[in-house]
Amino acid sequence: MMNFQFPEVTECKATNVNVRREFHGDERVPAFDLTFSKEGSNELLDLIDPALRTTLYFNAAADQGQAAMPDVLAVLPNLRVPKLNAGKFKYGDKDKWKGFRFVLDYGLGDAQSNIDVADTTVQVVEFECKEGGSCVIKWKVSFEADKLSDELRGRLTGLTDETVFIQLIPSSNVQLVSGKQPKAAESEEDKDATDLFREAHGDDSEADADADGEDSDDSPE
Repeated sequence: MMNFQFPEVTECKATNVNVRREFHGDERVPAFDLTFSKEGSNELLDLIDPALRTTLYFNAAADQGQAAMPDVLAVLPNLRVPKLNAGKFKYGDKDKWKGFRFVLDYGLGDAQSNIDVADTTVQVVEFECKEGGSCVIKWKVSFEADKLSDELRGRLTGLTDETVFIQLIPSSNVQLVSGKQPKAAESEEDKDATDLFREAHGDDSEADADADGEDSDDSPE
């Protein structure tokens, strides 16, 4: 399950609009791929993977002994390897996650004026790390548009290079539909008696048991 989401209305930039047709059963229906970007502090990387920020950034002053403020999110302004890939990275091996509600909010205080689409697919495209503690993240939202009116489709086609306000809200059933499924942790119910024995006594226990068995074969009858 990915952490990427914007449950509150969030400002970002629409960088590309791709209008296409895809099959819905035997019927070809209109569909959109909307690409967005957002620039901000490198805390945005936590939306993609909580390990990214500490992997790619550090705090040079703190490493030199400067005391950190208690109960404050660690400030990591410095790139660990500034020349690594020019700071630009792909992520997720083209993973696409389906089950997000996408809202394009026009700020009129009227939900009827917004574009609201359920069950969209989200893909994190890339991110760029910058010295000083900022970054840019880029993602794509894809969906069928057969239920949208011609007026709403027209609004979407004109979004390129526009500053917009959106929400991206995961449902309770977000699923990976393209890419590699993360390996699930093994539950206790999935473990057999041998696995549980090894956990309790260590891997050497099995070797000891085998050794005992070999000794018993050599014992006199």
